[in-house]
Amino acid sequence: MTRREDKTKLRQDQVYGTVNVGEDQTLTVNYYPQTDEIEIVDAQKGSTRIERNYERNSGKPKVVSSIPSDGKTSFTAKRALFAYDRVFAVDTNTRMLFGKRCGVCVSYFTPKPPAKCDSEVPFICLAAYLIVGIREGINPEQIGWHLIITRHVNSSRTPDERLAIVVDSELGSHREINDRKKGYYMNNMLPGQIAMVYASSDADNETLGGMMIGMCDRMATKVFDQLGTMNIPAPTKKTADENYEALYSLPVTRQ
Repeated sequence: MTRREDKTKLRQDQVYGTVNVGEDQTLTVNYYPQTDEIEIVDAQKGSTRIERNYERNSGKPKVVSSIPSDGKTSFTAKRALFAYDRVFAVDTNTRMLFGKRCGVCVSYFTPKPPAKCDSEVPFICLAAYLIVGIREGINPEQIGWHLIITRHVNSSRTPDERLAIVVDSELGSHREINDRKKGYYMNNMLPGQIAMVYASSDADNETLGGMMIGMCDRMATKVFDQLGTMNIPAPTKKTADENYEALYSLPVTRQ
């Protein structure tokens, strides 16, 4: 199936939650028309989320967006991220450069809360990195998450903010990561106030998370294309992280 065919498939938004029902086998769901939100009463903490998916030719659903919630959940994936005060997205593309496995990590962020935007939500480039000599068996995406979280997201937090970081990898581990039962990178646990959100960089072009992660992906590809035309020596700047050899911060333009 081509990417064009992916994007023409009918999308469905579905809200999920896990509830331990009592002997009466009753499940209660509240709907709030003023905000177009629903609440699955007594859902287990960390279990509620809204997912956007489409049906593959095989009949199995393909998830293109998955946004965790805390209590009330938006009834549409397009507005689910509006519950967060700030949104970050990060994507890392990988190619061979200098005879080494390399990654270009690009991140975008919303400079103000999405809910306070009148129409479209603006987002601008936050940072970009060239990661050189990535060790085999290591997911470069997770290195990128760690760089953005530790170098940029943590420094921008305030105590009462809810932050979302949008990624397009490791969806099956997101609940454990958000529950702080599993590290997002090696043994590093996701900091408090931050929720990991999934969006497909090539199949979700309608939600805020999908547009942001798509921009990260396109910009990383452009950087790689530019690096491939340059006759530059292999970087030698060392790093303390044993999973890659060198790291370089790349210049970004913010408008």
